[in-house]
Amino acid sequence: MMNYLSTTKKNTDYLTVFLISSLFTGTCSAQLLASELLEDDVLVFDSDTLQTVDSGSWWDRKPAALKLSAEQLMSQAPGNVDALRTRAGLEYEDAFYPGWFFRLDTRYTYYWRTDREAERNRGDYGELQTNDLWVQYSQNDCNLKVGRQTLVWGEVEGTFAVDIVSPFDYTELLLTDFNEVRLAQDMLVGACFFGQVQTQIFFTPEALTDVYRHRSKTYDEKVGSEWGGRLKWLWTGGDITFSYARLYSNQPILVLPSYESSLSRFHFLGLSSSIAIRRLLFKLDIGYKTDQKIPFTAREADTLDIAAGVEYTTATNHNFNIGVWTNEYIDDDADLTPEHYVTFGWNKLYLNDDLTMSALVNWSKAPKAYGGTLLSQYKWDDYISTDLALSWSDYKDGRQNTNPEKAITLKVKVVF
Repeated sequence: MMNYLSTTKKNTDYLTVFLISSLFTGTCSAQLLASELLEDDVLVFDSDTLQTVDSGSWWDRKPAALKLSAEQLMSQAPGNVDALRTRAGLEYEDAFYPGWFFRLDTRYTYYWRTDREAERNRGDYGELQTNDLWVQYSQNDCNLKVGRQTLVWGEVEGTFAVDIVSPFDYTELLLTDFNEVRLAQDMLVGACFFGQVQTQIFFTPEALTDVYRHRSKTYDEKVGSEWGGRLKWLWTGGDITFSYARLYSNQPILVLPSYESSLSRFHFLGLSSSIAIRRLLFKLDIGYKTDQKIPFTAREADTLDIAAGVEYTTATNHNFNIGVWTNEYIDDDADLTPEHYVTFGWNKLYLNDDLTMSALVNWSKAPKAYGGTLLSQYKWDDYISTDLALSWSDYKDGRQNTNPEKAITLKVKVVF
């Protein structure tokens, strides 16, 4: 590891050299710890919380929030390094005028030569990614947000019967928070609140698809615009949401006879609901898609997705959630096995909220796959935090095989 760093950093910029030198000690410790823990079956995750700024009066408003961060991440699999990345981040948000709010969240990541993404691209490289770059205007009970952002629909966590607007970036490590792998895209999102009724519309001028590797797009053709909206009714202890959208599929499908990748262009109808009974929260998502391409054929058929989930919080603030998701083609001639998925999550705060423990387990019958992660996040002070994750997985579908079968991941983050 020492030889590798000393020969590689000569070819990197000054920013990367500084970050590596400041966080090198944590990385070496991770390698020693990984070699011990990976002797047995073990498990891997991550999430950040964002600070909000109240607009207040124009003259008395709070100052803008600026946060710089340096991060070193290493994921060790049996016999080799799975991920070795150095990251510099910048977050800035400001309620710069009454009714106006601006947010920027961008980061530069350097992928070292032994990182799996660098091996795929035949050499180490850097990548700039912007998760948020938007401005929002609020007036009375309505707001309009324009810029790079993500949009989450649906109720059942870890399932995607309705949550299909924002694609995913599978080059990132999936820990216990799916928001960590969501791919931001340029969008316009408007929302209004009328008592117990909420409305929302969105427009994406050029949609993005799922990303599986950098500098090698899964789908090379230009994707068109997407748009849609939803209407939500709320009452004491529950809500129900109806949604409609005109979308492109996030994953290309290989079709015959050309053996070329193609995207489905379809209408989407969704229904979501959540009902609270004391500490129990029951959730339901139903999604109907038209004109879905059937893999390896020249035909299309409609599909139906149904997801149901339960969330429970104990008196000691243990939070558990479980979701079941199934989808199938509504076509007797499709002759395809329905897909079934199960997801389970848990989280709990300890030590005056400085320690966060969380877990995520996923299992699917078709395609046959399973994976799990146990994550420990500890905040040492206002500036330094560490994430330690153990993961295991077995994915038969190569597109989803973003994590090795066993890995231990350590992330050291310093915030300025």
